[in-house]
Amino acid sequence: TSYLTTHNKFIGQFAYRELETDHDGLPLIMLTHLSATLDDWIAFIDQLAEQNHVIAVDLPGVGASRGHVPPTIEEMASQAIEFVQLLGFSKINLLGLSMGGMIAQAVAEKKPELINRLVLAGTGPRGGQGIAQVSTITFTTMSQPPSAKVDGLWANTPVLSIRTTICIDTDDLLEQPQLLDSDHLITNAFYI
Repeated sequence: TSYLTTHNKFIGQFAYRELETDHDGLPLIMLTHLSATLDDWIAFIDQLAEQNHVIAVDLPGVGASRGHVPPTIEEMASQAIEFVQLLGFSKINLLGLSMGGMIAQAVAEKKPELINRLVLAGTGPRGGQGIAQVSTITFTTMSQPPSAKVDGLWANTPVLSIRTTICIDTDDLLEQPQLLDSDHLITNAFYI
């Protein structure tokens, strides 16, 4: 089964797409970046699904999901926790890309016992350098013609360069919650 041919499923307010394998193991829940939907995982999700039970989700107000996008990352994290609970999982692996990584960090703070492995890609911690400008840069860049540059970035370029991916074992996280502090977690992502 391919991600392209797999139909969306719905539970509560959530739309999601699930690829299961014959491999036992915890599901890998995937949270995507700002202004993206679960369809934006197409490029590499089949490869992940070869060895993992993969679930990509649109949180409420995004893509095919119902509801409204909440105003804070913490509220989005509560929605992600609700989604996992609706599916009946008590333990997951969680991958967050960019803003999805910010949501994943908040999930880890709110409910660390839920997470077996936390994978943070192209993201940063609350209060990290440049984090407050991410939305402004993203939407300013998206509104420009393709040949324009905004703050040194090419506009409307769909390629996200992930400079750092961090995988945290949550046993370490439970013992060392400072791993999510901005002084300990430094990642860098930008549009090219």
